[in-house]
Amino acid sequence: MADMDTECLTEFLKEKKMSLDEFKKLDHQSEEYKNLTKEYEPFFEKWKEQQKEKPAPEPALNQSKEKEPVKNLVINEGIVPNQEERSNDPENEWKERYAKEWRIWGDHNKLDYKDASLPSKGDALSFRFYEGKSENYAAEITYTSPYNVTLRGSNGETPDNKFFEKAVSMAVKNGTAIEFGEITSAEFKAKLLAACYKQGNAEIVNGPSAEEMAAWPEHLKIMVDQAKKAGENKPVEHTQAPQKEAEPQPKPNPKVEEIQNKIARLKEIKQKFNNQNYTQIDWEKTDVIKDAAKIKEDLTKAGFSAEEADKYIQRKQANAGDQKAQQEINKRRAATMTDEYKYEREVELDADNNPKKDEKGNPIYKKDKDGKFIYKTNDKGQKIETAAYQAFLKRAQNGLSK
Repeated sequence: MADMDTECLTEFLKEKKMSLDEFKKLDHQSEEYKNLTKEYEPFFEKWKEQQKEKPAPEPALNQSKEKEPVKNLVINEGIVPNQEERSNDPENEWKERYAKEWRIWGDHNKLDYKDASLPSKGDALSFRFYEGKSENYAAEITYTSPYNVTLRGSNGETPDNKFFEKAVSMAVKNGTAIEFGEITSAEFKAKLLAACYKQGNAEIVNGPSAEEMAAWPEHLKIMVDQAKKAGENKPVEHTQAPQKEAEPQPKPNPKVEEIQNKIARLKEIKQKFNNQNYTQIDWEKTDVIKDAAKIKEDLTKAGFSAEEADKYIQRKQANAGDQKAQQEINKRRAATMTDEYKYEREVELDADNNPKKDEKGNPIYKKDKDGKFIYKTNDKGQKIETAAYQAFLKRAQNGLSK
């Protein structure tokens, strides 16, 4: 289907009397989601034609047409911004610099970097970070230009504070202000605001109002206050205008080189698919079960391992409604889930009976004498499941035991 343009999608959902946040929470396998995405297609095409007919805005009286306006880094939540905001730099040299800096940062933080650029995302720079052996990414970061970035976590979750802090740090180093873009959740806004405060010298544009922050949960207020205090004690760093040449970087260690080689291989695969027009297949009209052998043959020729090809096809079959494929994916995910993800943990409390937070604003959980987490239990002594795990079990619908 067409890219989910944020502005167009918002107008479409307004007619349906549904908010953007409500749409994000819909189950992608539900009939409501499928019907909405089907109706969105013709709406998007009509909207796109209307945008072309709109006259270009006249420059302000005090603004020269030849002068390049100062740009901010717009940070969005969840959905990739529209196509018109993407970079028109024919060389796109900034992508290599940004990807390299994020890769090195990820390596220092023991995170696995994986390229997530797809034809559906146009010429955007997109990548994901994974922690440990989890199949769920910790964060997906998509730059449509050096001045527009979207952050999101798996299953609608907000990424950890460290991803916001890195995005803000890079922007400040390049001399750009931080503009709050398409954001719906209080947690996302709070983490972005905390990252700006912690940086110490970040310029904030279109940030949350005092009235809005007053309605935030107490733990978000504490997180922001702690970040603000940390930023006040941080030495001010001098900013610089964006440069064409990349700054000197540490020599990549063997792990970074291995990741870079893998990215290069995936780029070759992507190019092969583009040449074959393979990724343009309308999966909703393709019998992924009947054509599985042919698809696997193409994938292995393109460089996928047999295991990678099987998983790729299995995901496509699940998206097409194949319950057996979805069950296998659910089993694989369940096998990698940790108790920290599945069960509620006991939180340490301060003198006022409020949850304690670390310097990043994250909860501090209780541990026993052996250093293991202490979990909440019900009156029967059973561990209490997290909302995320309950949602997974509901989607799995007893398929884990089949």
